Amino acid sequence: MKIHNRAVCVTAAAAVFAGLMFTGCGGYTINLISDEIVINVGAELSRDVSDYVRASKELMSEMTLDVSAVNTDMIGRYQATVTHGENVRRFVIEVADIEAPKIELKTDRIYFENGGVLKLEDVVKNVTDISEYEYGFSDDMTKSDKDKKMEQTISFDAIGEYTAEIIAKDEYGNVSVREIKVSVVDEGKAPDDVPVAVDFSKYMNTEPGEELKDLSEYGTAGVYYGVGNTVDPDTNRPIIDYYTNDYGRFRADFIHPDSKYVWLTFNEIQENGNTPSILDTLSKKEIKAVFFVTLNYVKNNPELVQRMIDEGHVIGNYTANCSNIPDMTSKELTNELDTLYNYVYTAYGYEMYLFRAPSGYFSEQSLAVAQSLGYRTVFWSFAYADWDISNQPELSSSLNNAIEKAHGGAIYQLSAASATNREMLSDMIDGIRARGYEFAEYHKF
Repeated sequence: MKIHNRAVCVTAAAAVFAGLMFTGCGGYTINLISDEIVINVGAELSRDVSDYVRASKELMSEMTLDVSAVNTDMIGRYQATVTHGENVRRFVIEVADIEAPKIELKTDRIYFENGGVLKLEDVVKNVTDISEYEYGFSDDMTKSDKDKKMEQTISFDAIGEYTAEIIAKDEYGNVSVREIKVSVVDEGKAPDDVPVAVDFSKYMNTEPGEELKDLSEYGTAGVYYGVGNTVDPDTNRPIIDYYTNDYGRFRADFIHPDSKYVWLTFNEIQENGNTPSILDTLSKKEIKAVFFVTLNYVKNNPELVQRMIDEGHVIGNYTANCSNIPDMTSKELTNELDTLYNYVYTAYGYEMYLFRAPSGYFSEQSLAVAQSLGYRTVFWSFAYADWDISNQPELSSSLNNAIEKAHGGAIYQLSAASATNREMLSDMIDGIRARGYEFAEYHKF
């Protein structure tokens, strides 16, 4: 038991001799180590008299300790007593949070590509404490711990070796600090098999979207999106300039800028038993994907949705009812998106920031509505006919197609209901990586 002495009170009428306290009448008075003892909440409470009293073993064997009123699971001040014959001494046991938060890092050294922003989730695995706490990067390592402020991200000026700090403070002022070494390198220059943090947003379409007019001024005609078969022979990227030029201004992502990275997304309308295997594969391959869900899906599959969130995947808004959105008014679409958003936030505490138009069927107005609600609209630069669960495409040809069409900045759209996708996913990931591409996370910005 960890005991903190806050005070030892001795009355003016008492005198101490040889470790015993005598009253004016010559009788023995119990000599407490302290009238106030502090223990950490959740700690095991000692029931050994010697932890509370100074006396000989013979005398302590005649004493009775009563700490039955103390609840070590709840912060507070509790009365306790020690009794010897007719003498009773009362004292206070305070249950408090006296331990600093525990910081668990993913690694104590990380390689980081120059020109990006290092985020907390890149280096921190977990922070735990019995009380409310906050944590972040230390703003100035030269300050005393109590004066350090917290930053959610940090960046570095140049290639080189740096030391950073993670600091955590709880509501009772307990502070813990962990150091991490950061090696800032050029893209692709990190050694193999070492933890590498990448700011994927610098490889993504980060256009903020145009300044919106009144939503009623945007076109309502339905547009079906399709990648088509025309590709740039030098990059293997589909030529979809029509869409990016006409609709990309609404924070709409059809494809990301050419780089060595690709993004993986899944549509979830109805669970067909494949998602657990898909999540297993993503975990094994250390990939964070986007799952676009409907209201029916999140209501019927709470454990799967929670697993997606817990494992760091992004949950996207596929509308509440997977409806044809060009057929809706701006008010109806707002309600459709808000209904799902509010349910997910209430049930899981998760805030969605990506939107996908079901079947790629959209209107200019619908993209403006999504932007007005704070979403990025995500289309795709690779998809194939995988959605009909009763007529699944052949495995080997589907796998070859997905690998052959790999390109820098690709956004892959796959149906999570597809057994073919479940079976080919691991080999597809390996095949795309073998072509020199890596899978990126869909950052919020």
